[in-house]
Amino acid sequence: MANPPFAGDIKESRVIAKYELGKNSKGKYQSKVGRDILFIERNLNFLKPGGRMAIVLPQGRFNNSSDKYIRDFITEHCRILAVVGLHGNVFKPHTGTKTSVLFVQKWDDELCPKKEDYPIFFATMQEPSKDNSGDKIYVKNDEGLPVLDTHGHLVVQHDLFNHDGVTEDGIAEAFIEFAKKENLSFFLNSPFDKEKYEKLLNGLEISETTLNEVQKNKDCRVDSQFWTTKIRYNQHLEYRKIGDILTKSQYGISIAMNEEEIGYPIYRMNEIHDLLCDLEVDKYADITFKEAKKFTLKDGDVLFNITNSFE
Repeated sequence: MANPPFAGDIKESRVIAKYELGKNSKGKYQSKVGRDILFIERNLNFLKPGGRMAIVLPQGRFNNSSDKYIRDFITEHCRILAVVGLHGNVFKPHTGTKTSVLFVQKWDDELCPKKEDYPIFFATMQEPSKDNSGDKIYVKNDEGLPVLDTHGHLVVQHDLFNHDGVTEDGIAEAFIEFAKKENLSFFLNSPFDKEKYEKLLNGLEISETTLNEVQKNKDCRVDSQFWTTKIRYNQHLEYRKIGDILTKSQYGISIAMNEEEIGYPIYRMNEIHDLLCDLEVDKYADITFKEAKKFTLKDGDVLFNITNSFE
């Protein structure tokens, strides 16, 4: 189990040269590599054949086009068991970076025979477990008092697993049934409860998608929110120009001049993220502070002002 540091890059060539993931998608060694990327390969090397790993990674590793070579490396060396998207508040107040947990099993002739195609379990955490300030949200009874578990501890409100019967069956229980159904080595020949599994599928943000289906996507995305949303709406998300979807503004400024409404529509980054579509951008300009004074927007340009980290 691993939660590697996300911040900073490894720049020492003697270190980078030891890793296959030190190379870019074209097979050339890079001058710097994100720490968490090298952790993926290092941890996979730690595993015995048939061994399993759960690793927390920033969301971009699951969906960025530039990180496709990382996902290809993972599928070459192990089976992707599951991807569980965590709520953005999970690591607050330390960071608001969106993360997911990747579960894999290293290929092995006996415990995990290599397959060209197989189902992958995707789930997205819906209960935040913490508020926007990073304070934990606890389960309360009908009188508004905190509920304690069998050890006398407060119970955090989440949908990840059943906590002493205080919380409902969650993503963990659903994955157990998935593992039984697929006869995975760690639940081999265990009785599969189809009724329970279907109930959890209907009550949580969970879906199954095959590796072949994932690889049909040009970026081989494995972010859980993408696949749970696709299944839930039973449709494939289309690539569209960003200008085609910005048709109205929830947060906008308009100035009346000569009886005409003029101004610029304003969008928050989380609104763009929630539009349930991919954004295809032909080009972009990274504007520095010095350049901003002489930079002029043209008709059709879209300007993003990012004040917080956004994956």
